[in-house]
Amino acid sequence: KNMLSCKSFEKKYGIQDRNSEIALKSLEEMQGIDEIREQFHAYCCRLSKERQKQDSIFRPHMKFVGNPGTGKTTIARLFAQILKDKGLLSKGHIVSVTAADLIGEYIGQTRPKTAKVCESAIGGILFVDEAYGLYPRTESDSKSNSFGKEAVEIILQYMENYKNDLIFIFAGYEDDLNYTINNSNDGFKSRFDDVYGLWNFNSYSPEVLYNIAMHHFHKNNFQTTDEFNIILRTIITIRHTLGQTSIGNARYVENLAGAIMNYGSV
Repeated sequence: KNMLSCKSFEKKYGIQDRNSEIALKSLEEMQGIDEIREQFHAYCCRLSKERQKQDSIFRPHMKFVGNPGTGKTTIARLFAQILKDKGLLSKGHIVSVTAADLIGEYIGQTRPKTAKVCESAIGGILFVDEAYGLYPRTESDSKSNSFGKEAVEIILQYMENYKNDLIFIFAGYEDDLNYTINNSNDGFKSRFDDVYGLWNFNSYSPEVLYNIAMHHFHKNNFQTTDEFNIILRTIITIRHTLGQTSIGNARYVENLAGAIMNYGSV
């Protein structure tokens, strides 16, 4: 189903650029993101239609919510490349920052600092990881949140004024991210489309984590045995059951695979 959807998407938009084909192939091959793939195909169709309107009110910005290691940054990079190749972004680059890269240490620093980052992302995607750091719920009365509100004000200006060639992606845990969006500025929440604004990145199942690990072994020509594979699957399953893999998800098994390869051959 996903492959047919991808092929239909390619045919509809006449994709010929090699980079786009690579990005689409990478997106198609990623494990455990079936719903994200389908949502992205629909998002591209909607964005393409809206870009043809002179009076479009569609806001293309996104919230990526989920645990670390679920592919949010990687997928954002693929999105940027595909959207550029389809003419939906002029440059297709991604500027990846955290709240600390936007907030100044002293009065008067935050606005120019945030504006400079936003300017650098025009034509592509500005990916704000751990975006709840702009207005954390544990510091509602602090100087940090005062500066964070300044950053949000600048962000909202760019979200609105450059929505035809700049897409913002805010990533983090859902509850914390929603708190920031709902409380830092009255107009923040309205900058996201009700249908295409929210993207849920689910934690990976043990089977998906196992497949990710095996992919890393295969691409590095690291030979494994049936006995090794059984042991690896068992370790991942046990740690997943204990909740030890959800913190890192793909990052956890990538590090595990790397440690095994560095230790030596099976």
